[in-house]
Amino acid sequence: MKPPVPYRGNEPYIFISYSHKDSRKVWPVIERMQADGYRVWYDEGIDPGTEWDENIAAHVTGCEYFIAFISKNYIDSENCKDELKFSRDLGKKQLLIYLEEANLPEGMDMRFGRCQSLNKNGKGDFYQRLYDAEGISAFTNGEKNAVKKKEFSPLMLLPLVILAAAGLVFMKPASQPETTAAENTTTATEDPFALRQESLLSKNDITLKTHDMYIDEEGNLILDVLAENKNDTNIDLFIDTTYINGMRCESEYDHTLPASAESHIFLKWRREYLERDVADIIEKPEDVIKIQVKMTTKGFPDYQYFTYYPYGKENDDSNIFEPGENDFIIHDDENTRIVIANPHYNEENEWVIDIVSTNKSDRMTKIYTSFRDVNGYAYGPGTNEEMFPDSTVITNQVYSEWETTQKDKVYRATVHFAIQDIETYEMFEEKEVEVWFEEDTGITFEPRTLDSEDKIFIENEDIVVALIDTFEYNKANYAFRLYGYNKLDKELDVHFENYHKNGELVEEGFWSIMYLHPDTQSFDTQFINHENDVTSGNTDFDLVISERTGGGDSVELYRKKIHLDLSW
Repeated sequence: MKPPVPYRGNEPYIFISYSHKDSRKVWPVIERMQADGYRVWYDEGIDPGTEWDENIAAHVTGCEYFIAFISKNYIDSENCKDELKFSRDLGKKQLLIYLEEANLPEGMDMRFGRCQSLNKNGKGDFYQRLYDAEGISAFTNGEKNAVKKKEFSPLMLLPLVILAAAGLVFMKPASQPETTAAENTTTATEDPFALRQESLLSKNDITLKTHDMYIDEEGNLILDVLAENKNDTNIDLFIDTTYINGMRCESEYDHTLPASAESHIFLKWRREYLERDVADIIEKPEDVIKIQVKMTTKGFPDYQYFTYYPYGKENDDSNIFEPGENDFIIHDDENTRIVIANPHYNEENEWVIDIVSTNKSDRMTKIYTSFRDVNGYAYGPGTNEEMFPDSTVITNQVYSEWETTQKDKVYRATVHFAIQDIETYEMFEEKEVEVWFEEDTGITFEPRTLDSEDKIFIENEDIVVALIDTFEYNKANYAFRLYGYNKLDKELDVHFENYHKNGELVEEGFWSIMYLHPDTQSFDTQFINHENDVTSGNTDFDLVISERTGGGDSVELYRKKIHLDLSW
């Protein structure tokens, strides 16, 4: 996941405080807030364990609104707690967003117990609740997209269903078990597609049983599940990952199961949220071979997951994948196989691949795959997938970045992958492999040739950094594209300090613009908020090159003052 670009400008902004271990939960929220017009700053480019006290203090002091994403990781981080206390001492408006069930230490709970707060996994649309928080609407650029009102969903009838079910429990004779028409029709043995109404899960005194599955009038796939809560308190159920026929589908559901009662929950996969391949093959319920769901329940720390075969396991062929002659197996052992499948160019000259991952173990794992370089250029397509036991996931990737399509073909890629247990965080495997898509004929990957239109910031025997393009990004920002080439066998960090625009100090601290792996070249795009000045942007900053030595530490190698007179 590529980190979102933090806000850089002079208007009031929101400071985001979070643990870097929660990046994959927090970055999507930042991206959504930015898309909805909010001005958001966060410490992108600062590694875990690295203390940039002055930079953080300056941004907390300069912000008008402070949001903290609370989790166990956040509470364990002294840096995070310092940010929260510092913002309180400065009298900043604060909002606490709980990513999970987490208790603040007693002293902090006393000081922050009255702060605005909301649960990320609570009832209702999260972004609607977020944007309704007191005072937050003042930090948009006036183009905030309204959160759409929820369309009618069967879930809206849940209270009525509960009341009706409760009435039937008290009214029906004990000797006459309840039977519905839907159950009679879906269990007919002569129907080859008879829905299997079976128990999905029985754990933590919660039982889930399938009731019905259908395509609604809007083309959405609906799975009706009968849930029984045997506890004497309400239980909050959160579903955050689902796969259909081995392909991941966007889903994020939360349900409240009433105490000591049965109720229906409706899992809904909106057609527009299904991946391209899934939408193509699901035209009727009978097309669904296998559904896999991962969830948690409030008060129980462990993950729960189940696999459901609507029409019988014997019909399951969703995890059968045999590599072809043009596929590349980058990892294969008794538990996991990762394949780069069918690499080719489409009609738009984009490089298209599928990353096929198979989990052959009996536990849920997470697989990260990223292309560290393609034809000598840093970074390419990548994927991050949670894998159910005995399952295969195919992730479609299109790589159309401008720097690689300058080549006629993709010849070589260095692929990094990691395999991790999702519950214990145990790392099973992590390494890099080199893949040649054409026969290795001694092809070398020379650094980009700079021309007279490029502005070289620094060039020596170790590194090249240059400005290679400027363009209008949107009506609020102009952008300049940077190029870097690392000739060393060390990890390098390229960043700016003391950034000025049109003579005014915009950022006193530091922010990273690119990481350079050994002997690779890379590109990065930075943004200038031109506000009302659409003709020029005069920029001054210190360009700093540092060696990354591990553990978040770095050693400065080069520093140079840069002045740019940019005419758009």
